[in-house]
Amino acid sequence: MRLEHSHYLSVTAAPPQFDPVAYASSLDRLLSANFKTLYLTHFGAVSDVTWHLSTYRQRVLEVYERVAADFQAGVSVEENRRNYAAAEHAIAMQAGVSEELWRKGEDANVTSMCADGVRLYCEKGR
Repeated sequence: MRLEHSHYLSVTAAPPQFDPVAYASSLDRLLSANFKTLYLTHFGAVSDVTWHLSTYRQRVLEVYERVAADFQAGVSVEENRRNYAAAEHAIAMQAGVSEELWRKGEDANVTSMCADGVRLYCEKGR
């Protein structure tokens, strides 16, 4: 999910469907299709397709690695949710997202749900 008028990309990772390997493969297929425009479910059309998909692929791996490290360190579910939300909020703020736009994005793609989705993948031992 890309917040409108920003370069912040929020990884959609609802449980139980998050799988970073499948995600990367899907993104690679989309990249190879050379689309001129993507029409996202949330917040409209994207014309910088290569940047968007490449950056989103990096973000998927980034959130997976972050949550996997917390999981391996024995971080609780609640602490994982807090860590995920804080990290994503910081990344969004660095990308110039306003607090109002952050809340709009949080309503559309709740960070606690995403943290749970990535953690569930880790718990399954994949």
